[in-house]
Amino acid sequence: MSLYKNKYRIESNHLKDFDYSSAGNYYITICVKGRADLFGTVKNRKMILSQAGEIAAKQWMNLASMFGNINLGEYIFMPDHMHGIIRIRRKTDKTLHDIAGAFKSRSTIAVNKIENKTGRKIWQEGFYDRIIRGDMEYFLAGEYIKNNPVLYEPGMEEKGWYELYKERNKNNL
Repeated sequence: MSLYKNKYRIESNHLKDFDYSSAGNYYITICVKGRADLFGTVKNRKMILSQAGEIAAKQWMNLASMFGNINLGEYIFMPDHMHGIIRIRRKTDKTLHDIAGAFKSRSTIAVNKIENKTGRKIWQEGFYDRIIRGDMEYFLAGEYIKNNPVLYEPGMEEKGWYELYKERNKNNL
């Protein structure tokens, strides 16, 4: 942690000097502000979306039409966060951060509209990302996303798919 304007701040996890507008696959996790269970509940190891969850999921799916240069891979909305894979097909003037920012903004507006709230922030600042390096990592990220409701325990999501994979397979790496 470092000080900025006499306040501690968490250093960015984004890869320094990496061009986040370049072609590639990116895994992201975005958390709800205060880790509130806004998007639904996990019952019998399945995610049941609330109305807010359905609205946010629709905004996620709209990203591909908003940004003509991306494809969306696996994604899931959990009670207090979401995971998704974004593929930037070719170098662009829009970065992964622009894409995530547009999603956060549009989903916030849409969720607040259905709940008759204005100005409420539903997302934490920033987001976690990992540049997916190769087919195996893409597969593992997709499997983690698909199986997230099965694995879900509040508090466990602090470990992302890559950390869990390394932990579970440390003898095979």
